[in-house]
Amino acid sequence: MVTASGRLAAIGGAPYYGSGTGTVLSGSIVAMAAAPGRSGYWLAGRRGGVLAYGRARWYGSLTVLHVDAQVVAMASTPGGGGYWLVTRTGGVYGFGDARAYGSLAGLRTAGAVTGMAPTPDGRGYWLVTRGGGVYGFGDAAFYGSPAGSPAALPMAGIVPTRDGRGYWLVGRDGGVYAYGDAVYAGSLPGEHVRASVVSVAPAGAQGYRLLTTDGRVFVFGAPHGASVVPALATALTGAAAIVAYRP
Repeated sequence: MVTASGRLAAIGGAPYYGSGTGTVLSGSIVAMAAAPGRSGYWLAGRRGGVLAYGRARWYGSLTVLHVDAQVVAMASTPGGGGYWLVTRTGGVYGFGDARAYGSLAGLRTAGAVTGMAPTPDGRGYWLVTRGGGVYGFGDAAFYGSPAGSPAALPMAGIVPTRDGRGYWLVGRDGGVYAYGDAVYAGSLPGEHVRASVVSVAPAGAQGYRLLTTDGRVFVFGAPHGASVVPALATALTGAAAIVAYRP
């Protein structure tokens, strides 16, 4: 996990390759993506700058393209040969072998874009908006959303299942909505935890991790069941993003 200032914490044996503190992105980091094989990671700044660590290669950035936009999400392709940057207004920019399959730029949607997740084969992706709208591009199928329902809350992000035939949507309050073959495994309100979720990531084959702004990580799903598992003994304030290496 990483904070806006660039401080990075490696959890559960995840390798550490460096942090963003003292770099040009320090203070503005908003997203992170993992390279395959636990080989490295990328950090993205609010204005689209990108830093690469470990064996993760740098493929480009919005600052180099002189695109003036606010980045809210980042994801890597399955083979690590590229990555996408997604802006608040729904723009999708592919670098390396990351292909752009469509975007929400210029369209009226249920609020600003808050999250993005690619399909397992990297031939599509989902975008989720603050109001709970879900938009699939490429081979990303639509399985449902809470948009327009009384229960819909501002969304923090989306986590796809391993086979890509479903996904979890996570609200800022830690509420979780499961669609397709995604199995509901618990939520922060269900555990009587009051916190603001800032980022989400997969956990095992049928689970998800929620990162709160105060740096706590809560894990739901196998092998943890429905229990809440804080991953750090000392929380990092100003948390911005979390990623998980797939086993």
